[in-house]
Amino acid sequence: MAFWNRKPWREAFAAAEVLASHTFLLIFLLLAIEATRKVLEWTGLTHFWGVVPISYLFDTADFVILLAILVLGAMEVFRAYRGSGHEDADRDD
Repeated sequence: MAFWNRKPWREAFAAAEVLASHTFLLIFLLLAIEATRKVLEWTGLTHFWGVVPISYLFDTADFVILLAILVLGAMEVFRAYRGSGHEDADRDD
């Protein structure tokens, strides 16, 4: 049996795939938020409803996304450590 076909290696590769997909998702979301922010600044819009500065809303959105990815990542690490949550990695396709 090849070393990469053992269960710990399969779980490690599955965790690396999840990490990579979350990283790409995070990059895409943050770039989309920043692009939207720049477009709104170019149009001259500096406040929503004349009260809330655009920077507050977009900085809050960045923070919420980073916090959500952190929490989901921590949950994924916990599941990988306990050995549950990756039952499909045991399949031999």
